[in-house]
Amino acid sequence: SSVLKVGGSIILHFPSTIDISGVTSCTSAEIPGTFVVAVNASDKEITLTGWSSDFAAGSFSITVLAIQNPRVTGTTDNFGIEILSDAYIPHIIDKNLAIAGYTVLNLPMPAGAFSYTSHGEAPGVSYAFRTSDVRPWEITFEVSRYIPSDGRVTVQIPEFSNLDSTCIVSLGLEDLGDDVNGRLKCELNDAGDTYIITQFKEFNPGSIQIRTTMTNPATAGNKKLVINTYTDSAGTLLIEGNASDYEIAIATMERPKKVEWYQLPTLNADATNLTLEFILTPFNNMAEDDRILIKLPSEMSWQAGFGSRISPYNHPEDHVAHEGVSLRTLVSGSDTLDIDPPDLGPYTIVNDQDNYVEVTGWNMPTQAGVYPIEFLIQIGGTIQEHMTLYVTVEPPVLAARSVRPFYKDASIQTIYQVTFTSTVNIASGVFDNSIASTRGGLLLRFDTMNSQGEELYETDLGTGVADGTTT
Repeated sequence: SSVLKVGGSIILHFPSTIDISGVTSCTSAEIPGTFVVAVNASDKEITLTGWSSDFAAGSFSITVLAIQNPRVTGTTDNFGIEILSDAYIPHIIDKNLAIAGYTVLNLPMPAGAFSYTSHGEAPGVSYAFRTSDVRPWEITFEVSRYIPSDGRVTVQIPEFSNLDSTCIVSLGLEDLGDDVNGRLKCELNDAGDTYIITQFKEFNPGSIQIRTTMTNPATAGNKKLVINTYTDSAGTLLIEGNASDYEIAIATMERPKKVEWYQLPTLNADATNLTLEFILTPFNNMAEDDRILIKLPSEMSWQAGFGSRISPYNHPEDHVAHEGVSLRTLVSGSDTLDIDPPDLGPYTIVNDQDNYVEVTGWNMPTQAGVYPIEFLIQIGGTIQEHMTLYVTVEPPVLAARSVRPFYKDASIQTIYQVTFTSTVNIASGVFDNSIASTRGGLLLRFDTMNSQGEELYETDLGTGVADGTTT
């Protein structure tokens, strides 16, 4: 509403969520000459001067290059503009500091930025993605928008069931704080179909990966996942979502009528050349060239000189007399044992019959944990049946050589030095109890109550320090 005089100035005010540090130029079709641009990124102000002649009151527009939009969705604060006179001491001759902000939109996640594996198997290996099977899953997805500190990520897996109550975030997100109250959380919602991830530091665009165990759908097909990110831990303001574009392919395959332990073994870490016994009852008759495949997890291996034998289970006391000689080979490197029951022996596996299967030469993992052993029945060159048994490997006893408090006075804060000798290598990473976890950690447990029920230790025990001389 006022004349723009040569020597005056225009001040543009921006909301705090907009980044103007990269502004390089400002132009106007109505105002003559070239602007001199001064950017104050911290105060969110751009000052324009230098036009070549007076400009009468009226409408004009200014184009600013280049502004970075807010990192999160929602409506921005107000914009503002001030016009200052050309006087020796400039004064405001026109202003509006209540120009309404605009709404930052959420975007879909980029197409194709999604992958999954099941215990290291790639999609397309049908027996790894069998209907109704219980599987450990690793799901990786790309996030294209910034997530502020203490935001929220949700992963909905509606067609799977029996999801673990928590998931492991193995890539991308970091704990919000250093103490126990600031640790990242990945928890299952009340409906049992969505993981809610909260309490993490700000996240710049990149990949996020979660690990969990769940039961595959009962029907085959492409099963959709829904992944969303939010600006706050309560999930009130959406940043981006993929609707239901991500899919896991599940194949139809029968489960053997029975695969179970003949005798449940007690196994110790790092044990070698063991014999394990199973009961197998297939759906299908097994003819010549059909196979039983026993696939080990990567942490286990076969001993040189491994062997196997198969016999009817209905004569367990006399199974040696009914023993069939089996052809045994290793396939795919050294992780899968291929048993061809009918080739060399008098005994052939038939359906609806319990069969005793004995396999020797197992080498246990060096780390304690729960590991999957997969039984696959190949009929006519195609995997038709699949079952997973889980074996628990017990840890060796860890002997602490000494535990020494630096101060023994009651009620004072002190340092404990724990000296021990480990019998296994400890892998780097975060301690967890997930199936076939390949990450390790060190867990020290302290009793926290005395006989009178009083606390003995503070709840914020430190993380500890290695002395550099021992592992």
